[in-house]
Amino acid sequence: MAQFDRLRLQVTVPYVDIEGPGTLSGALGTRRIVGQSGGPTSRRSGLGDASVGAALIILREGRILPRLELAGVVKVPTAANGLGTGQTDYGVQVTFYRPLLTGVKTFGSLGYQRIGDPNTLRLHDGGRATFGLDFNYSNWGGGALLDYEKSLFPGVPNSFTVDPYVTLPFLFGSGLQVYTTLALTRLSPNHEVGVRLVL
Repeated sequence: MAQFDRLRLQVTVPYVDIEGPGTLSGALGTRRIVGQSGGPTSRRSGLGDASVGAALIILREGRILPRLELAGVVKVPTAANGLGTGQTDYGVQVTFYRPLLTGVKTFGSLGYQRIGDPNTLRLHDGGRATFGLDFNYSNWGGGALLDYEKSLFPGVPNSFTVDPYVTLPFLFGSGLQVYTTLALTRLSPNHEVGVRLVL
């Protein structure tokens, strides 16, 4: 990721480990596993689909108004070993940030993604929305994100999750962010945990 005044450019190449019949799809937020439930089960790992994105600050925060950012992202089908759908996905979203108190800020987003259909499935495009609170004290931090996403599958309920995280001090002023997912509906993703390096 690189920031140039109001413009941010970002490239993400995830390492993926999957055990099951699905592949990963989606451009915004956490990628979703899609596939036929009766398909062959196997374990695969390797580099997943790369995402290329850009974001522009269209309004800086003031006394009342939050900072607004317009972003776009393209998920490129670069994954091998059956880790991706082989299709290109697109997403666009507006994000806001607003400090509330010293060390406390609120943030959220409203977006839409266009999902490429793999050969065996017809997936739905749809919206995504988030709202969260972030706390920072010295080099420590934490918070939680409420995440809504329209289901990619016909007839399947939409996803609601809470994603709490803790940011721990690391080397040279960076941080390690440990996060997890708590499902609020029966068919929402669960048992998800991850680590990010925050620069």
